Amino acid sequence: MRLSVVIPTFGRQKEVQACVTALLAQEKVNLEIMVIDQNDGNFLSDFLPTEIKNNIQLVQGLRPNVSLARNEGFRKTTNELILFIDDDLLPGPNFCWRAIKVLEENTEIDALAPLIELRDGSADSNEKLKTSSKSISEHLHQIPDTISAAFFIRRKVYEKVGGFDPHLFDLVKSTEDKEFFTRMNDNGFRLFLDTSLKILHLESQ
Repeated sequence: MRLSVVIPTFGRQKEVQACVTALLAQEKVNLEIMVIDQNDGNFLSDFLPTEIKNNIQLVQGLRPNVSLARNEGFRKTTNELILFIDDDLLPGPNFCWRAIKVLEENTEIDALAPLIELRDGSADSNEKLKTSSKSISEHLHQIPDTISAAFFIRRKVYEKVGGFDPHLFDLVKSTEDKEFFTRMNDNGFRLFLDTSLKILHLESQ
């Protein structure tokens, strides 16, 4: 199994190190990891251990704009499946291969979101079930949109939708995820939530 991962990061060091370390420990999957550093200077390059830097592509020089960072990271990926993940999330060891398996077995799913769990065990995606328009299993529910903190998407879908809008992020610093998934819906693509697939939010900031 092959997967490209795009991690935009700004203002965090220990969190992104923990995220990448967890990704490098993923089971049954070959990862291509793009870390998009939007900090000045060598903020991450001087901090990250050599063994991590040797196993990622560290892209530097972008101004702070998460939409711009995601789009730039996507352009550098080579695999057909891409995971976009925020720098303060911590995936378990089988997180990626479980998601890939779902996407391989359900071709009608164009993008897949996990439940993002908080340290107290609550999940911030449960509300999406209230607007679910279709369920194809006990755990897989079609939803109109989600937060962009973590989601898997097929390359052709991201290309067709046109990526995230960096101008929108410049103007309001939010809603860029809702706008992206709205364009996905408008193009006939389907986003599903997998309530059995969970990832921890470190909640550092």
